[in-house]
Amino acid sequence: MKRSLIALALATFTLGVAEFGMMGFLSSVAGGLDISITGAGHLISAYSLGVAVGSLLLVVLRRMPLKKLTLLLAATIFVGNLAAMLAP
Repeated sequence: MKRSLIALALATFTLGVAEFGMMGFLSSVAGGLDISITGAGHLISAYSLGVAVGSLLLVVLRRMPLKKLTLLLAATIFVGNLAAMLAP
């Protein structure tokens, strides 16, 4: 089996665990953020929506050179982490 296919399968599995694994911690997340359990569930849905939109965006950007795409994704992660750090 090709190594690229194995890597893709592992990445898909990891994303699935990240999305569905949070459901076990839902009440803890809701308590820590001082929001309702429904509101915490909406956070998981927003994350899942981001994964779906992001994967479509990567399909559109597939013709971009790999080095440029990697730098763009790293910058996006940096901006997201910076926004999370500055959030109240």
